[in-house]
Amino acid sequence: MKTEDIEELKNKWIIDEKVFDERKIAQYVNRLMKYCRITKAGEIDLTEVGEKFTLKDKIKLALVARFIASKLEESISPSLSAQEISNFFVADKMQVSARLKEIKDERLSIREKKGTYRVIPTKIEKILKELESKYGEVK
Repeated sequence: MKTEDIEELKNKWIIDEKVFDERKIAQYVNRLMKYCRITKAGEIDLTEVGEKFTLKDKIKLALVARFIASKLEESISPSLSAQEISNFFVADKMQVSARLKEIKDERLSIREKKGTYRVIPTKIEKILKELESKYGEVK
């Protein structure tokens, strides 16, 4: 097998979980808008539909929204702390921390430092499909 063939196979099969396909940003933003908006300060503003989410689903949504927003506005961090999420959703910080750990254990996010999490870019599509199946797709 030629070296070029091996390199092509490697690129198709072995993925880098940190790599994000920026060509999908517009698609993701359109899908997210049914559930939330994001302020210039990076705060999550839920729509009427987003308000109906469970706390865990709100956190998943927030992780995805912040990551996508960070690709559009460099002043917005892709990461969220338990305290920020607690403030956004007026939720108990201990409950938020427990849900963040569950999401990390499901391998949908990573803990960057104590109490701070970021979505794994390759899991965004999976999270959005799950939320859309539960709460309705964007029309």
